[in-house]
Amino acid sequence: MAENVCVSGDYAYVADGEYGLKIINISDPARPTNVYTSTGSKMAEDICVSGDYAYVADGEYGLKIFDIHNPQYPNHIGSSTRSKMAKGIYVSGDYAYVADGEYGLKIFDIRNPTSPFYLSSSTRPKMAEDVYVSGNYAYVADGEYGLKIFKISDPTFPIYLASSNQSSVFERLKMAEDVYVSGDYAYVADGEYGLKIFNVSNPAVPKYITSTNQPKMAKGVYVSGDFAYVADGENGLKTFNISDPAHPAYVTTINNRAYMAKGVYVSGDYVYVADGENGLKVFNMRPKENNTDTSYINYLNPISTYPVYYNYINSYPNYIYTFPNYINSYLYNYTYPYTYNYQYVMCPFF
Repeated sequence: MAENVCVSGDYAYVADGEYGLKIINISDPARPTNVYTSTGSKMAEDICVSGDYAYVADGEYGLKIFDIHNPQYPNHIGSSTRSKMAKGIYVSGDYAYVADGEYGLKIFDIRNPTSPFYLSSSTRPKMAEDVYVSGNYAYVADGEYGLKIFKISDPTFPIYLASSNQSSVFERLKMAEDVYVSGDYAYVADGEYGLKIFNVSNPAVPKYITSTNQPKMAKGVYVSGDFAYVADGENGLKTFNISDPAHPAYVTTINNRAYMAKGVYVSGDYVYVADGENGLKVFNMRPKENNTDTSYINYLNPISTYPVYYNYINSYPNYIYTFPNYINSYLYNYTYPYTYNYQYVMCPFF
C-alpha cells in the first residue's frame, strides 16, 4: 500500500504501509525495478532521505532509520519508539521532525543514526499528519485543526507561533493532510476541500491567500518551479500553475492512470506517485517537442515512442509479470488499445 515516495539519485524510496520500505531502481524511469523490501518497517507511512540514510515514519512503531549507502543492500540501523503514531517525517540537518498524530510534533537528534535521541515535543498539534521544515520554522498539517507553525531555531524547545485556523471560518483548513513550503508560501492538501495557499512570509501571522477546489480528495502536494502537483486520491494526479500563487491555474488531471494517489514527488522530468495498493507510478512531464508554449504543462508526454505499457513488477526477486498474463522470469508488455498523450509505468507491490 504505497503511502508516500521520496527520490534520491537513481532510486525511489517508497513507504509501503504494512509492507515496509521498498526501494526501486529508477535509473531507467520507463522500467522501474524493485531491488529491496524491508522487514524492519511494519507500518511505513512516510519517508525522507538525507545523505546515506532513509528515515521512515512507521506508525505505531515509531521512527525507523536505514543505512542506504548501498541502496540494494540497506541496513536497519536505528529506531525510536518515542513516536506513537508517526505519520509524517522531515529531516533537516541534524534533526528529524515527526508528525505524530494525536501526540503532536516530535523532534529527534539524529547525529548518531544508530541511536536517535528524543529531544522535545509539542502537543499543540492534535492530529499531526505531516510536517515540513523551512529555515527556522516547522509547518505541521494538523488535520481539522489546520496548519500549525513552530519556531525551531532551538530544536530542544519548539515555540508555537500560529495556526491558520485562527482566521475566518471561510479561510480555515478542514482536513489538512500534507504541506509543502516554497518561498513565502505554504501549500496545503486539504482533503475534500482542495488545495489551499497561505502567505507565510511572517510565520507568526500566516495569511490565507486562496484555494482551489479542483482537487476533491487532496492527500499530498509537491511544488517544483511554477507548478504544484497534487495527489488527489481516486481523482488521480492534478497539476496547477502557481507562478502567481494568488491565482493558481488548473492545468491538467491524470485520473485514469492514478486511482488511489496518496503521495507525490518530483525529480527532474518525472513525477512519482505513491498510488496506494496500485504501487508506484511514474509520469513524464516534459513538453512535446512541437510545443512552443512552455509557460505551462498541459500533458504528460510519452516516456518513449512505444505504445502505452502496463508493467507490473512483483516484489519477489527475479519474478516479473504483466497484466493481464502472469509470466515467469521475463518482462512482457501488454499494449493498451488506446492512444494517450502520455505514458506511465507502474510498479505495484504485493
